[in-house]
Amino acid sequence: METSAERIRQAVRDGYLDILRNATRKECNHPNDDGMTATHWASYCGQLNALRIIVGRG
Repeated sequence: METSAERIRQAVRDGYLDILRNATRKECNHPNDDGMTATHWASYCGQLNALRIIVGRG
């Protein structure tokens, strides 16, 4: 079963900004088993708009 953190990271990697906006109303930067957060994934995948959303959420 996919967790909310996994859905957020997938939305970041794939550029699904609407999903990301809705999902990030709560804390979204929990690390996965490898220590990667949504912020890390957005940076790694070059998803600048996703990174802006995450950083804008504080």
